[in-house]
Amino acid sequence: SAKGWLEAVEKLNKAAREKSGGGKLDEKKLKQYVAKLLAELDEVSSDDEEVKFHISAAKEAFKRGDYLASSYDASFAIAYNSALDQTKDESIDEIQKSLVNETNSKSVWAQLYFIHSIYSMAEGNRSDDTDFYLNAFKLQLLSNSLNTNLEETKLELAKSVPPVEEAPRIEVSISPIGKPEANKLLILMGIITVAAVLVAAVALIVVIARQRSKPLGFKEKLDRLDELLLEGKISEKTYERLAEKYSRELRPETIELKEREPRKTAKKAPKNISPKADLLKAPRKP
Repeated sequence: SAKGWLEAVEKLNKAAREKSGGGKLDEKKLKQYVAKLLAELDEVSSDDEEVKFHISAAKEAFKRGDYLASSYDASFAIAYNSALDQTKDESIDEIQKSLVNETNSKSVWAQLYFIHSIYSMAEGNRSDDTDFYLNAFKLQLLSNSLNTNLEETKLELAKSVPPVEEAPRIEVSISPIGKPEANKLLILMGIITVAAVLVAAVALIVVIARQRSKPLGFKEKLDRLDELLLEGKISEKTYERLAEKYSRELRPETIELKEREPRKTAKKAPKNISPKADLLKAPRKP
């Protein structure tokens, strides 16, 4: 039975997460309402284990700040204790007459417990066991208690948070220190300093931009070719072709082409020579 209820809770929580359109509840708004329920339970002196269990659970949840959970356990305790008190003074016939066959509850849990009470009523009619009627009566009181709790919590959550008291307004006035002429001079010097810094920054940006936009010379291009070859971004064939092109375009006074050796990182492996080619190259015997 307990395992079945846990499975039902998981399904209900999943459905609530999928269909809920609001955010998290501000349970602090329920604190005063739940405190009243617990104060009512302080007057209860019952030996029933279910009543004592739910009272204890409600108080523990309240201490943790779980006010909504506390309100539900308190509703259980109030309903069960009320059922015990009423069944002591009423006969089975009176209890049967007080039972109803339908309800219009907005609480899912209240509706579930009411359906359970209908099942107990049917079992009582089938077996003539009065305990089923007593259980149905208790479950219907619980259904009413849970429905009332839902309405009360909705009202409490809808209330706005009390406004925070405003601190006394403090007026602050600023008086200039020193002579007005001295203050004006300091302000002027500050403006000049800021302007000079801005001009220097703009000049630096212009110089950097010109250096970046300046086209590379042939020597720089050759140096760049070396870097590209070492990084493996161009092939040796491409390197040789471009190096020869840039070398021809260099002026004789900047660099002597004869002193510049081809820049290679690795020698190409000789191509495989077929036996047939060796025979063709070999001298014929007279």
